[in-house]
Amino acid sequence: MSQVGVTSPVASVENTDAIRRVVVSASIGTMIDWYDFFIFGTAAALFFPKLFFPSFDPLVGTLLSLGTFSVAFIARPFGAVVFGHLGDKLGRKDILVINLLIMGVGTALIGLLPVYETVGVLAPIMLLALRFVQGIGLGGEYGGAMSLVAEHSPPARRGYYGGWVEMACPAGLALSSGTILLLAAIMPEQDLLAWGWRIPFLLSVFLIVIGMVIRLKVDETPTFTQAKKPVHKSPVWVLFRDNLGQTLKGGAIWLAVNICFYIAAVFVISYSRNVLSLSYEHAVIGVAGASLVAIPACVWAGHLSDVYGRKTVGILGSLSMMACAYPAFWLIDSGSLSLVFLGTSLILVATFIVAGIIPAFFSEMFETRVRYSGVSISIALGTLLGGGAAPSIATASLIWTDGKSWGVSLMILLSGIIGLISFLLVNRTYPVHPEDEA
Repeated sequence: MSQVGVTSPVASVENTDAIRRVVVSASIGTMIDWYDFFIFGTAAALFFPKLFFPSFDPLVGTLLSLGTFSVAFIARPFGAVVFGHLGDKLGRKDILVINLLIMGVGTALIGLLPVYETVGVLAPIMLLALRFVQGIGLGGEYGGAMSLVAEHSPPARRGYYGGWVEMACPAGLALSSGTILLLAAIMPEQDLLAWGWRIPFLLSVFLIVIGMVIRLKVDETPTFTQAKKPVHKSPVWVLFRDNLGQTLKGGAIWLAVNICFYIAAVFVISYSRNVLSLSYEHAVIGVAGASLVAIPACVWAGHLSDVYGRKTVGILGSLSMMACAYPAFWLIDSGSLSLVFLGTSLILVATFIVAGIIPAFFSEMFETRVRYSGVSISIALGTLLGGGAAPSIATASLIWTDGKSWGVSLMILLSGIIGLISFLLVNRTYPVHPEDEA
């Protein structure tokens, strides 16, 4: 074991082209999965209240709609356990291909669903079921992509390359938001609600084909193939037996990231539209623009973690979350598009300073034979407790505070505190490459 900090280089010749091919494959495939995931969140904020919950008060309908968004976070731990187990026993590559396919099929079927006006209560039930399928797919995807890149990367650049994987998250958000924005610009609202909302979901079919072609060309990681045999019969059991503390700490860090991220990515769209009375276009532009600003923050943070250490950057990112909590919503509450963009950017940049180091940091928290499970389950725990609930809790806080946003800012502040404490508690890492393992 080694103390958390700067990872020293291994004396080996690295194939830069091969590493870049792996990073591109993991990043594009993960970006497509995030597109699928976030297109639902945007639709849940803008369209689904009227399409699937039309008989409720608008704010209550929005709360119910965002509740369907949360269902995927209940499903993600199941995907993390199942695919983490398979990924640690069978390898990273093939399981990632399966995850991509599950996400694509689930998303495309959502685009074919009948709405409440057509089939009544059956419509939201089917929506919930397909959202659960999306959660299963992403539950196994993210940790696998992180493990794949970490095990291919040279130690001295692991943070940098991992930052590119994390960049897929805001890139997927930008792609999904941009798709909705384009449709809103060329279609009247009536057509969007009638049939235009289906287009982004059906586009997933073409994106998945592209992702599958790229991902199938990637080799299995040498770390997995060279790791000591035999693999654990039950990697998840070994993970909880030997690394429960690590898993809970990782889950707490990801909880902090997710609360902040989903407030910015999903809640702000709903808040801008329903409380600030911005147009569809302006509600989406603020978040889409902020997600583009967050993209370089991921890679930058990953690079800094190679130089100064993972914990140092994680602690600074957590402090940034705390610092931006109230100023961000002071800006957003102005109702000005430029200030909504600026306030959302503050939240997302602070969030991705932390998230940008996670692929490397989490991969180093677990040894090879339980890495896929450890990373996936840590992420799933954080998303279950934070990501899925955050937009709904933030919306509920508006009801409790009579439309005031101070409760949402308090959620961001507490997230930063959780992240700070969790980083301080992590005190060990494991080698990632087999030649380093004892």
